[in-house]
Amino acid sequence: MDTNPSSQRMILTAWAVGAVFIFLRSLPFLLFPEIHFDADQATIGLMALRLAHLEDFPIFMYGQKYMMAPTAYLAAPIFVVTGASIAVLKSIELLFNLATLALLLRQLVRDAGLTPWQALAASSWLVLPSVVTGTRLVESTGGNIQPFFWILLLWELRQKGALLGVVIAFGVLNRELTLFGVTALLVVELAFERQLSRAYLVRRARTLAAYVVINTVFVELARRSVDYRGTRPWLEPPTLESAARNLVFLVENLLPALLGVAPGELRHTGIRADGPSGTPGMAGVMYLLLALGGCLLAGLTLRRLRGGVPALASCGHALYLVGAGVQSMLAFVLVLPWAPDGGMVRFILLALLLLVGITELVMQDLPRARAVVSAVCVVAAVLQLGTHVTFWREAYTHPPAPHFQPVVDELKRQGIHHALSDYWTAYPISFLSNEEIRVATSTRPARIRAYQQGYRDHLAEAVDIQPEPCAEGLERFVVGELHVCRATDPERAIWK
Repeated sequence: MDTNPSSQRMILTAWAVGAVFIFLRSLPFLLFPEIHFDADQATIGLMALRLAHLEDFPIFMYGQKYMMAPTAYLAAPIFVVTGASIAVLKSIELLFNLATLALLLRQLVRDAGLTPWQALAASSWLVLPSVVTGTRLVESTGGNIQPFFWILLLWELRQKGALLGVVIAFGVLNRELTLFGVTALLVVELAFERQLSRAYLVRRARTLAAYVVINTVFVELARRSVDYRGTRPWLEPPTLESAARNLVFLVENLLPALLGVAPGELRHTGIRADGPSGTPGMAGVMYLLLALGGCLLAGLTLRRLRGGVPALASCGHALYLVGAGVQSMLAFVLVLPWAPDGGMVRFILLALLLLVGITELVMQDLPRARAVVSAVCVVAAVLQLGTHVTFWREAYTHPPAPHFQPVVDELKRQGIHHALSDYWTAYPISFLSNEEIRVATSTRPARIRAYQQGYRDHLAEAVDIQPEPCAEGLERFVVGELHVCRATDPERAIWK
């Protein structure tokens, strides 16, 4: 990469422009936190609160044996000062977005020879995606944006030995999707670069040793948490029926949602705002561009194959991104054992790297077409910007009324500290109350043992929070759509 100060300033300027768009697409979720906040995100917040209070030192997301939660550790010191804050949680994911863009721009300039502005155009698929995709990239579970960061960091450290193993361990423990980067890296190194020297094998042996040590240490540490339970991701042998079902759903639902051309309303995607979820009239254009990109990818790769190892090695970064993106879609098609739904767009977010990789390869191999390709990327980003502007206008002119906070305020006013509700209601209330109200859950997953036991131990003063009316004589008060009833059955606080 050019170390000329003026070139470095240009890269920094391109990053700053991209950072502005990332900040703007994330801003509604910082200003109106409940516009997209659920129990999974609240769980990470509760982990951070318990860290801040030195009550627990969890490694993995409560209720699971995977998905390490660095967001909780980064938020905990801030929560000591601010208390519970959705905006703080989402700000940390925003920082991961910005760090990911910095890595991507650096690699596109250094490894593909693009100018900083061409690199920014190629990165626009990640900088300004659809509203639905942008929402997922600042979800405070951390399992959505962080795999992008880890995968790009793997490439940055690929010449290292033990240090690469440490990063692989953290990345895979954080989100198993990081494995797509590991396998893509091995393919690039072994198949395209033909790295089989003794020095390479020693380096990778150190990588493996470091991975095993770090993984073992953190799994053992995790066992010390009282809430370490659950299972690893459920995998089943693929069947033709499930693969066909998943493939159809991927093409008809998830890819349009990912790229912002799906019909429907934002409210149907878990976002508490009115407005379209995309530009459905552009679906045909999207499929045409994907087909053209696939053809260009195949043609340019075959041309490089004829040039031998050096020709392939020179486009290793592009093929690395393509490999990680393709694997995310293949894994969804082949591995998912249950019926898919629209929320599973999070499983194919890494497909954005496929688009970046194709764009990079075309720009790298067809220098005369760089202006045209950059223009296509800019036009696509402008179309996405239109849906973001509609979303911003709706959020600012008709901000969503808080859903959980009024319940929290009333429970505090009445001095209630223990309650029971369904999973999707229990943990947001617990988090927003700064754990002053500990709400057990009557539905799976029950993630925090102390909440379940606290409800049982304080049944006389506890309440049940539910959307349906209470049984006769049990209702205490109603807040919005939620009924608060006297608790009567300790067995409803499950722990299975």
